[in-house]
Amino acid sequence: MAAPRSVAPQPNLAPLVGASAVVLCVAASIFRLPGFVILLLGLIVAGMMSSSPPLTGKKDAAGYPTIGNPGEHAAVLRHRRWSALRWRLLVPNRDWLLNDPSEVKPHIERANQFAKGPLKNIARVLQAAIVIFWLVVPMSFTSIGALGLSATVFTFPVDAMALWGWMPDSGAWLMWPNTICAYITTVEFFATRRRYAAMEDPAPPVTIGDLLSKFLEASRVKLLAALLLPAAAGTAAAIGVWFLTAHLGVTWLFVPFPLLLAGIATVFAAVLWRVLTLPDALSDWRNTVQTREVWQQRWEPLKMDPRPYLISHSRHGDPAAPLILDTFDAPPTQGASGMLGMGSRIHPLIGAGQAIAVLNEPDVDSSGQPIPGSRHPSRFSVATWPVDQPIDVSDPTVDRGLLRERVRSALAIAGSSYPQLMVSALDPMWDTADTDSTAAWSVQCEATDAPVASILPAIAAEVGAALRTDGVYDKKTGLLYVGALTADSTHYVDERQAHRFVELAREARWNQRWSDVLKMGEARPRTESDVYKTAQLPTGQTIECQPFMTPQGINGSYFLTQQKEKALANALGNAPWVSVIGWEGRGDKAGERHPGAFRVLWSAQPIPLDPARLEPPGRGRPGDALRWAISAAVNSGFDAAKLARPEVVAVTSLTTADSRGHIWDVRLRLYDGVVLSEVKQKAEKIRGGMGGTPWLRVTDSGEHVRVVVGAVPESRGVEFARPEAKKLTLALDWEQRFTDANLASPVDGVAPRLIAAEPLETNEQVDVLEFTLPRSLAITDFQEQKTVDKLRAASGKTFINVRHNADPSRFTMLVCDVDPMPSPAPFMWDRMGVVAPRSTTFGTRVEGAPVTWHLDNDSHLMVLGQNGSGKGIGMSAMAADNIMSFWDVYAADPIKGFNDFLFADPWLRARATTWTQTVAVVRHLLRLLDEHKKLNEHYGVSNIRDLPDDVRPRLSCLYLDEFTSLVIPDALVKLRDNADEAERKEYAATVAINNYKLLIGSAIGRILREGRALGLVLVLAGQKLTREELKYIPGGATIKSQMSRLAMGKMSFGDMMSAFADASSALGLLGPSVPRGRGVFESTSESAFAVQTWWAGGSQADHFRILAEKIAEIRPPLTAGEKLDLSISDSQADQSVEVFGEEITSSNDTLDEAHEEIVDVVLNLDDDLEFTFEPDPDPVPDLPPDASVADAPGEFSAPPTSDADEMIPDELFDDAPRTAPADDLFDDVSSPSPAPPQVEDLFT
Repeated sequence: MAAPRSVAPQPNLAPLVGASAVVLCVAASIFRLPGFVILLLGLIVAGMMSSSPPLTGKKDAAGYPTIGNPGEHAAVLRHRRWSALRWRLLVPNRDWLLNDPSEVKPHIERANQFAKGPLKNIARVLQAAIVIFWLVVPMSFTSIGALGLSATVFTFPVDAMALWGWMPDSGAWLMWPNTICAYITTVEFFATRRRYAAMEDPAPPVTIGDLLSKFLEASRVKLLAALLLPAAAGTAAAIGVWFLTAHLGVTWLFVPFPLLLAGIATVFAAVLWRVLTLPDALSDWRNTVQTREVWQQRWEPLKMDPRPYLISHSRHGDPAAPLILDTFDAPPTQGASGMLGMGSRIHPLIGAGQAIAVLNEPDVDSSGQPIPGSRHPSRFSVATWPVDQPIDVSDPTVDRGLLRERVRSALAIAGSSYPQLMVSALDPMWDTADTDSTAAWSVQCEATDAPVASILPAIAAEVGAALRTDGVYDKKTGLLYVGALTADSTHYVDERQAHRFVELAREARWNQRWSDVLKMGEARPRTESDVYKTAQLPTGQTIECQPFMTPQGINGSYFLTQQKEKALANALGNAPWVSVIGWEGRGDKAGERHPGAFRVLWSAQPIPLDPARLEPPGRGRPGDALRWAISAAVNSGFDAAKLARPEVVAVTSLTTADSRGHIWDVRLRLYDGVVLSEVKQKAEKIRGGMGGTPWLRVTDSGEHVRVVVGAVPESRGVEFARPEAKKLTLALDWEQRFTDANLASPVDGVAPRLIAAEPLETNEQVDVLEFTLPRSLAITDFQEQKTVDKLRAASGKTFINVRHNADPSRFTMLVCDVDPMPSPAPFMWDRMGVVAPRSTTFGTRVEGAPVTWHLDNDSHLMVLGQNGSGKGIGMSAMAADNIMSFWDVYAADPIKGFNDFLFADPWLRARATTWTQTVAVVRHLLRLLDEHKKLNEHYGVSNIRDLPDDVRPRLSCLYLDEFTSLVIPDALVKLRDNADEAERKEYAATVAINNYKLLIGSAIGRILREGRALGLVLVLAGQKLTREELKYIPGGATIKSQMSRLAMGKMSFGDMMSAFADASSALGLLGPSVPRGRGVFESTSESAFAVQTWWAGGSQADHFRILAEKIAEIRPPLTAGEKLDLSISDSQADQSVEVFGEEITSSNDTLDEAHEEIVDVVLNLDDDLEFTFEPDPDPVPDLPPDASVADAPGEFSAPPTSDADEMIPDELFDDAPRTAPADDLFDDVSSPSPAPPQVEDLFT
């Protein structure tokens, strides 16, 4: 079967009918008929007769064929124009109006600006005026020409039918329909032609606004010419018609004739105005039409169906190389978001040499106006521009449209990985009236999918780079700034903007630096440029400080590392000094670090790490620069010690600006679990990390740690700003010394702290230091000799004396670089004999003050010391003061004769050198004891100091040297049955001496007990005092509570325990090397302290000679009547034999069997000295009748009692004789008495 033939296309008769209608219109008008009525009807018929052309293109989605070639394209447009005329000529529509109503909207909206406030009524009037004006005043040249043509047609004669009799009187009214049809036909024909000038882009009307826009940009002359010349040409045409009609004699046909001339002039002028405007008025439309055709071809390879629809086309900038912005409606399947990602596919379709950006467009409201900050769901734009045509953003004359689109494009390119930002405003920042200023712009951006503040900071610099200018974001205003922001040539309206843009530019540079420092993917900290600071050190170096906020979830301490500092140094152009420190928070605690902020410090000049080289300001407190420099040094030190970096709370200079080397007091807050003990343990590493600073001390400061660092305080040339500063360094030095000596508290690790330091008033070489006593430590821990030696070695102090303090939670130390006490110490003669009648001065304290023994505190004194310690010299000084104070002084030493007191013989009441003399002196003192007691009773007083001056007896003082040898009995060896005469004599002599010792010891005990109130004073001297020796003194258990103690020379701790009531207070007072005459003095009212006994000068002989001379200046020697006569005791010794260097009674004298038993005194010392009881010795057995003294047992025994007063009855010392009159010997020693028949009677 043969294929069916294709139907031949039918020809379109509309053009032929339309042309025929025009011919008929002209012919009818000549024959005085309404030609334009015929024309209108003919065009309607032509439109009805128009047929659609056949299409040969491919079918669309609905199955209809599409246009296949340009001829079909033109045929379709013709058909659409003719088809539209058939209805639009017949039915009234907007084309018949003088102006398009849609074009009045912008003018009405401008009037709405006045619709608020008191101008609301004015706005309404203005809007009404605009509407009326738009309705009655034609603006397009087509409307103007149509009105001119209508005016001309109105004058045409239309009375032919009336002449023919068809329509009587039609000539009087038919001109009106003819005129109306002329106007409708004209405006509708050109409106339809514009509407279908292109397939999808109606051509706009050419208006007076187009004419003004064209020539306003030129010059006033051209504008006037463009307005007046067409008017003149129209006038000329009207005049020509006038002459022609007058020449032809047909003027009478056109009524009114002037209207004809006006219409002709208007038509000619409108045509000429349109001709002048057309080359530019329709250029945008032509470009749009052309662009649509181009895009139709570009979309073809992408095989998009349906394709994006071009809705607008605009060009900006240089016409030769403009930025082209094409706006499309995206296919529903893609939407605007789908098209944004197709930039890489669209770019090849545009070709080389062009840059491209796919942009979002704002959504529109119900009135079609764009909504700022919104994003149209289906509308997008494609911006293209030549790559070799950069935009000069700093040019004030730059095309604003071009600038806006280039900024939009730069935002899209730089933020390709972020939701695209919309530009809602682009405003100039400079003084636009200043023609010499460069330009800077503010860009307000909006976004729908993410906060602008989260996008702009990251892309601002890239936007600036894309525009080849500065680009910064200001978080305060939320705006992006581009242009010559930091140029001096930019003159801002607000002068503060220049400084602000410098800050913003700094932020941009830091963003780049962090990109270089951080690893890929690490979030950059945010630059806080508004708190950027610079500060200058007193030495001239400038330090810059830039704070940063860390990204969310990252602590600021992440950046406080040496690695970050080294990387930053490289990013800062190999800056020689860079440090990263924390940022102070706003908490209640000083030094509390902000968890999400830190600061970068850097300087282009080298800055020393050693704080000793950081010079403080001449006046005022240290500024930020010094604090930053010290913070960097502290961080370096803690890094060296591998400790978490602290935060510097405060910095104080302890030295003056002129000091040679400086010391800084730095308070720190520790972080990340670091504690004070760790810092102290690693202080040396910290010191090394701080540039090897010479001196560093660490201490506690409440909730902070205090680090004092810098020059060595004792260094030459160090000048302290305040006395308190020197005390602080002294306190810290001692705290460190205590720590090094392991004298810190085992509980909390706190070492003693210095709370007071003053020079000794009487000796400025000595410093008196008062310390707190740490927990769980006692003062004895600091008084041990080993401890004192450690402190001496650590401090370099030769003299250290640890003392008790009135506050039990403290202790006192006296320290001196050298031994502060002179050795020997010279006499203070002005203090001799004048201090007080009941006191004795004999030496110098470490304070430089004289040592005074007060009887009101302790009536007796014990002097202990080894041979060569200066014990005798010290007692000579005491005796000299006693004599100069008019005391009665006695001296007794039956062992060595007390030769140290030979110088004082003229003033001594007695100097006993034998046992019998010693017993006589003791007996004399016991008599004085009883006499003074009766005197007190008589006057009703308890102490002789309270007696009247005229009856008060002198004070009596007995010096007993080697007193332990005077009270400790010698051991007896049992005689053999066949002992010879010599053995018997030796035995008898030993028994006699032991009896003397017993009497002396008992007398000492009584004087110790009663002498205080009765004016009898004992000075007991010996090498040492042990518990074995104390038991031989009645009342020895309480001896140390009744006497002051003076220990001369070096002593062991055991000796001190025996000598002193509080041996701990005497520890470490004398040091490792003790000069002669140096000792420790202790009274019941004062802790032990070091003394240096006085020395008169020269040799020992000179010393005694000078003492005698000084005494003689004050007191004359005693007369013979004032001295005790000891000769009777010496005569008693003639009946003795020589044993141990003295005469002992002959063995022919037998002992009376009724004699009292001689016993050893065994004391209970357990109460005071914590000694145990000694076992009681066996009693002495009875001697046979024929035995002599030599038959006595070898050991003395004592009755089993602990009360010394009961062991030796007081009756032994009564005046009445018992078995013999021997006691008369001691009634008055100054008068001779007969010798007793035997020695034993002395003890009856």
